Amino acid sequence: MNYNQAILGMARDGLAALADSALARKQPTAAQESHFICSWMVDALKKHAYPKCLARELTFWVRDGRSLGAGAQLKPLLEQIVTQYAAL
Repeated sequence: MNYNQAILGMARDGLAALADSALARKQPTAAQESHFICSWMVDALKKHAYPKCLARELTFWVRDGRSLGAGAQLKPLLEQIVTQYAAL
């Protein structure tokens, strides 16, 4: 699996997890979505769910999510990754 495939799969998985979560059944705030995605990324890192080539990005995004909260824009980031990498 190359980097493009790995990051696209990770972004799709993250958005799918958010859609499947209890948050999807109500109107979540950006902060709630960011917290969920950040926690999901932490779990993915701990479980080594994705290739090592994504570890740096995931670590960076987790750090941003923890320090910036909703300002980290994690959901829009994942949506942008899907849009960009699906076209390749």
